[in-house]
Amino acid sequence: MTQKPVILYIESKHSGLRDGNPYCEALTFFLRNTLKCEVINYSHYHDLEMDFVEIESINNKGQLLAVIVRQDLYGFEHQRVIKKVREDIAKNLPIVVIPSGWDDDRFVGLEDDPFVYAYDHTQLELQSLIKNLITKWKPGLNWLGAHTAEDEAILMDQLENSYRVNYLDVDDDRMLGVPDSNHKIVVQALRMKLLPSIFLKSEFDDTIERKKPKQFVEVQPSVYQKEVEKIKSMNNDERKEFSNSLLRARGYEPAEGGGVFVTRATCGENVNGFAIDPVTLETFTTTRYGEHHLAEQMLVPRLRLIEEFSKAENEDVEEDEDSYYRVGWSILSGLIFSNIDGFTTPILILYKKEGLNKVEEVQKVVDFLLSEQKLIPVDHDGNIMTA
Repeated sequence: MTQKPVILYIESKHSGLRDGNPYCEALTFFLRNTLKCEVINYSHYHDLEMDFVEIESINNKGQLLAVIVRQDLYGFEHQRVIKKVREDIAKNLPIVVIPSGWDDDRFVGLEDDPFVYAYDHTQLELQSLIKNLITKWKPGLNWLGAHTAEDEAILMDQLENSYRVNYLDVDDDRMLGVPDSNHKIVVQALRMKLLPSIFLKSEFDDTIERKKPKQFVEVQPSVYQKEVEKIKSMNNDERKEFSNSLLRARGYEPAEGGGVFVTRATCGENVNGFAIDPVTLETFTTTRYGEHHLAEQMLVPRLRLIEEFSKAENEDVEEDEDSYYRVGWSILSGLIFSNIDGFTTPILILYKKEGLNKVEEVQKVVDFLLSEQKLIPVDHDGNIMTA
């Protein structure tokens, strides 16, 4: 697994009175998916402080690329972040403060610190800065020359085995060669011969337990797969009852001759609104009371910002006044039911927009949801969702 540069991003995940922060979510998407960075999100300075031991470890490995923090006009969290980074991490680590407020309250940078910048979320200079840092960044190497903990574990196991074979199990001190085709092992074996014995003992003590090969055993199908198959195999009566249970969970009472009676004004506490974009596969799930049918509208601002980042990448893209409607057309929305009898996995009723959703887009969404194994997508009749 290849190392990625890490960016710490501190900004609240809520914007105003609604769930979600489209600016934070869009910038995170851009950093992760376009610039291929690993982004660690924190809502507040306190969350970063609680995780600081891990942050120091990331920095010591040479992975920490930059810190991005949203200006806090009242709690001064951006100032606390700057102070913490400068005192405990590095004097020249780039810090980007995303300004808030107006006029004199708006952060513009620090005269005595040239590595602290003030850029808006979508400002081209922010993208240019991160791209330039990525170009100059090189993966950190530990003393074994391994890029990741996984690589180090494999190499350590190889070295221990080579050490045992070549030095513990052979009595002939005149042996000059190391019978191993991997020349990296030869180099490390030579290095071990030059190190004092105290270091060798700490690295390859003969009391270290040998790692056993992983035993692959046949596992039972997951609960998710069982419940998907359960829905697929329903007969007509079972499917009707399943569909009725979804209606009741939504607040309706099925009528004997067809149709429904409304028995509850809202969807209830066990129902959440859901929206997903078939292009980016970005999702939004509502959590607040009464917002079940607003998920699509709340996802659109994030997608428009992601599109704006893309335009900054490609300056030839023309501005489009109808971007709100264009972005919203392809979004699939639905309702998540988290308390259906007989199911542990939440059930997602997904609604297609006839004439607007392309078959390949719907199939992409369904495949993604089934691969995630977090929600079971079904249509309004209770069948597993298809394109």
